[in-house]
Amino acid sequence: MKKFISSLLCFILFISYLLVTINICFSNLFDKSNIKKVVSKINITAKVESEDMNSESLSIEDYFTNLYKIAADYDISENQVNKYINSDETKAFISKYIEKFSNNILKKDNFKITNEFLEQELKNSVDEYVKENDFSNHTKQRMKNFVNNNSHKIIENLPTTEQIESYIDIPMINYIQLFLSNTARIILLCSILISVILIIIINLKDIKFLKYLSITLLISNLVTLIFGFMIKPSFTLIIGYNSNLILTLLKGFINTILIDYLIISGIGILISIILLILYKVFNKK
Repeated sequence: MKKFISSLLCFILFISYLLVTINICFSNLFDKSNIKKVVSKINITAKVESEDMNSESLSIEDYFTNLYKIAADYDISENQVNKYINSDETKAFISKYIEKFSNNILKKDNFKITNEFLEQELKNSVDEYVKENDFSNHTKQRMKNFVNNNSHKIIENLPTTEQIESYIDIPMINYIQLFLSNTARIILLCSILISVILIIIINLKDIKFLKYLSITLLISNLVTLIFGFMIKPSFTLIIGYNSNLILTLLKGFINTILIDYLIISGIGILISIILLILYKVFNKK
C-alpha cells in the first residue's frame, strides 16, 4: 500500500512538474519585454531568405517580391525596403502586433486587432522612421507615400483578431488562457509541494523518498526536454493560421523558449542526480 501511494504521488508530481514548466515557459515567452528583446535581434528579411524552399517559404518570398515591385514604382530600392523593414521603428510596430496577437490567444484580452489599427500603426512607424533618419525631403516623401498608399498590402499577412478566431476554436483559446493563468500555476505549484511533502513523510524512515524524488525528477526533466524540441511543430499546429509571415516571425521565439526548457531541464536533471547519489550514500550506512 505504501509503495502504491508513493508511486501515485510520484505520478502526480510528474504531471504537475511538466505542466507548470510549460505554463512558466509560455507565459514568459510573450512577456512584453521579451517580445521586444527577441524581435530586436531578428533580421526579418534575412530570416525569410534563409527559410527552406518549401510551399511556406515560397509564399513568403512571393510576399516580399511583390513588396519590392510596389516599392520600385516609388523609386525605392530593395535595399531601402529591407532597411525600413529591419528598422527599430518597424520592429516596434511588429513587437506591438505580436504582443496583441499573443494576448488574443494566451490571455483574456478584449482588445481587437483590426486592419484599421494595423494600418494606422504602420503609418505611425514610417513617420517615426523618416524622422529618425537623415533622408532628403524627397526620399522621406517617397517612403511615406509607399507605405501610406500600400499599407493594406503590407499588412495583408498579419491576421486580425477576427481572422485568428476563425482559425482557432474559441473553446481552445479559452482552454489555453485557463491553462496559462496565474491560478493554474498556483494550483500546479501547490500540487508539486504537497506531493513532495507526502512522499517525504511516507518514506522518511528508510530514506526511500530520495529515490522516488530523484527518479521522478529525472524522468520529468527528460520528458520536458523532449517537449522543448516539439515546440516548433506544436506551436504551428496551435496557431493554425496560414499566415507565413507571422509564423516566420514567431519562429524567432522558438530559440528563446528552447533555452528556457534547457535551463529548467538541466537544473532538474542535476538535482535528480544529486538526490540519487545521496540516496546511495545514506542507503549504504
